[in-house]
Amino acid sequence: MAAFLGAVRCAPSAARLAPYGRRFRVSGPAVSLSRRGSSPLRLHSRASLNSSAEDAGGIGRGGESDSEIIFMGTGTSEGIPRVSCLTNSSKKCPVCSKAIVPGNKNRRLNTSILIRYPGPTGKCNILIDAGKFFYQSALRWFPAYGIRTIDAVIITHSHADAIGGLDDLRDWTNNVQPHIPIYVANRDFEVMKKTHYYLVDTSGIIPGAAVSELQFNIMQEEPFVVNDLQITPLPVWHGQGYRSLGFRFGKVCYISDVSEIPEETYPLLRDCDILIMVCLSLPLQ
Repeated sequence: MAAFLGAVRCAPSAARLAPYGRRFRVSGPAVSLSRRGSSPLRLHSRASLNSSAEDAGGIGRGGESDSEIIFMGTGTSEGIPRVSCLTNSSKKCPVCSKAIVPGNKNRRLNTSILIRYPGPTGKCNILIDAGKFFYQSALRWFPAYGIRTIDAVIITHSHADAIGGLDDLRDWTNNVQPHIPIYVANRDFEVMKKTHYYLVDTSGIIPGAAVSELQFNIMQEEPFVVNDLQITPLPVWHGQGYRSLGFRFGKVCYISDVSEIPEETYPLLRDCDILIMVCLSLPLQ
């Protein structure tokens, strides 16, 4: 397997166990990640946090070892700005009033990342979550970073901000590629059978109808491999009694929706070089 050298980028504005190792770059200080085999997953940390794709200086482009994490969105379920703030005449919200301006960094859509790395047959693009604002995010960032295909979508949980955009994947399966693999926990797949029944069971679809062609893969809470990249689920609680998943790839840990981390998950975070985690609110002391 090729070394994984990647860049973690903010959006310009704003089944089988396999040991795995890659080099990863996050624009900043050098760090390390882990991967299949004995070769270490090195996070050559140089993640660009600049305000535009051009400002990123070409990091993560062109070389066979180029890899990156692109933040598709970092907002709440309803996104920012909020209509309720913008229409409140008695109290002006400083964040939303700025976010309404096109290109402002306070404008945020549903939380999602895209992992981009050299795979066995070329550049691979793995998306974590496709929420209700996914298509707007893709319109903004896919052309900016030259992203055309989606090799897989991994789902953290079954709320609308994580799966609400699955229907929009039809643009890819109708015009770019024949299908998209979806990796999802069984409990969330059961929800999809109700919320996205026409995507799960396409037998009733009229021939020629433009629906997403998705291949559902049930994942367990154990490491699995997607296009040569090992992914380790990180089980967490997202509210009382509701299970969500974060994911670890190499020494990067990504946890987007969490209210509590179970004790059994902490060992999976050990030796993590980069932790990306939700900070929706701070507890009052």
